[in-house]
Parts: sequence; C-alpha cells; structure tokens
Amino acid sequence: MSTVIIFINSAFLLAYMKYEAKSVVFGRKPRQNPEEFKTAFFKVYKELNPFTQEFPAQELDFPNTEKVLIENPNCAYYLEGNDLVFDNISALIIEELDNNVLKVTVE
Repeated sequence: MSTVIIFINSAFLLAYMKYEAKSVVFGRKPRQNPEEFKTAFFKVYKELNPFTQEFPAQELDFPNTEKVLIENPNCAYYLEGNDLVFDNISALIIEELDNNVLKVTVE
C-alpha cells in the first residue's frame, strides 16, 4: 500500500509519499536536460535482497533533483552500479521539499 499526500502552497513540503517495502534500490540517472539536475530513482521491492529479483514492485523517478537527504542510513553501497540498497526495511518515505531536494526516511 502506498500513501501520497500533496501539499499545495506549503513553504517547505511539496509532497509526502510512503511506500511499503522490504528493500529499496536508490540511484541516479543521467540528466534529461543540460539545464537541469539529474534524475533520482527508487526501485521498491516487496521481498528482501533486490538483486535476486527480476523486477521491482514499483519504480519511482524524480527528475531535476539536486540533493537527497537520507535519514536512518542503514544501507549498503554497491560500487559496480553506484547504487545504495536499503534492505530489511518496512517502509520508504519520500518528502519532496523546495529547491529540488528530496528527504528520504527508511523504517
């Protein structure tokens, strides 16, 4: 189950999203436009150890993201793919803040 709450005209928080997950892979994609920042992506899995699964339950893209703030950073970093993996979690919370910033919390 996922929860999405959109705040209009908020000073700091633009959107709050919560996704049930056992594992999440986080990384970046190339720029879509030379005038913008790169795209942050999250692949949400319902089972542990995402690299043993063929497809994620959900794929989330956030284009033009300058910075991602990570809370509770219990994760693994894979040098081959430049990805962060959050394994053995219960939920992924993504908050879109002003100025192309995402705040990520894993529970």
